[in-house]
Amino acid sequence: MYFLNQLFKDLGGILSSEQVERLMQLTWQALEVYAFEEPELVHRLKLKTEQKKSINDIIQGLKDDIQQAQKESLETKESDPMDVTKPLFEKNRTRILEVLTTEQRMNLMTLLGAPFDASSVRYLACKAPAFQPVEAWLNLNDQPIPSLKGKVTVIHFYAFSCINCIHNLPFYNTWRQEFPADRFQIVGIHRPETENEKDLETVKKKAGEAKMVYPIAVDLESKNWNTWANSIWPSIYLIDKKGFIRYWWYGELNWKGAPTEKMVRKWMGELLEEK
Repeated sequence: MYFLNQLFKDLGGILSSEQVERLMQLTWQALEVYAFEEPELVHRLKLKTEQKKSINDIIQGLKDDIQQAQKESLETKESDPMDVTKPLFEKNRTRILEVLTTEQRMNLMTLLGAPFDASSVRYLACKAPAFQPVEAWLNLNDQPIPSLKGKVTVIHFYAFSCINCIHNLPFYNTWRQEFPADRFQIVGIHRPETENEKDLETVKKKAGEAKMVYPIAVDLESKNWNTWANSIWPSIYLIDKKGFIRYWWYGELNWKGAPTEKMVRKWMGELLEEK
């Protein structure tokens, strides 16, 4: 949640204090029960140590329940993976309110401000940034740098020694074989985490061993990493045919049995079907 804190701090020099406060209220409303992980809300509610522990336990249990519910939803295909989370949020919202005192619940209503129906807001996607100059491109085979328009594109950031990245690599190869090359492409961006990962020849060798035959930008100076405001390995971004970032996923796919790869593949299929 560091990025939210930094965002509010940066906006403080642009917006009025009232505007920043309202934006914070809307953010907390959108975060649902996860808002209780926000230090500012915790501070303003004056939560005690035992309350914070109880709420953290509830939130962790919620995350586990959501993961299991989405896994079952994808396996049975009886409901949308996102729809199954709604009753779980409602149930755990009630549990968290029971942890608060009457005074804290009243204070929470004030802190959240006037309710706002976020479903009425039209979804906006940001334009994928252009590729920045890099040390080298792998697997271009005399072809130009990939365009981020015209095809559904997967951009993934990785480092070849990152174990979570390594676990994701086979999925990218499978997607490349599964989806039509005339409408789908994958681009890797290798941004080193260690000194050893800065060696270009080793990057090439590791890419070959992993059968990564798609274009890879070797981002030794972090120009693309910074342009995308990326902060974690591995990261996956799905870009539609018009060049807009529509979905993203941070971390290892199928972590601890989560069905994330199926969900991401479903998103790609939806983007491919769009006219």
